[in-house]
Amino acid sequence: MNIKSLSANQNAMSVEIRIAKAAMTIYMMYVFSWTPYATVSLLGTFNYRYMITPFASMIPCCCAKLVSCLDPWVYAASHPKYRAELERRLPWLGVRERNAVPSVNSGSNVGDGCDSETGTISMTNC
Repeated sequence: MNIKSLSANQNAMSVEIRIAKAAMTIYMMYVFSWTPYATVSLLGTFNYRYMITPFASMIPCCCAKLVSCLDPWVYAASHPKYRAELERRLPWLGVRERNAVPSVNSGSNVGDGCDSETGTISMTNC
């Protein structure tokens, strides 16, 4: 084994961990948003309709629908290029990418602090 193969294996493991984190986040959002909706539906099914007010039935419904709007944001936030661009445009947000990926510019990257051969970024032009 050489050093490049070790770093490649470590990078692959890092990617797998990021994918697992995104999948678990999506799963937990699904469970936490649809459980209240299922509870209200079961209350109505088993003849406890007097406990369900219009407001009490609307909140779980909106929460269940909200999660489908948030899923794409979770996927986007788990992508390293998106996070690097988010860090560049909104530094006050506190998103820190360990291995920053240079953003795609319309011009060449000569003199912008990016070394295209090694893929490193100097922090002099930040």
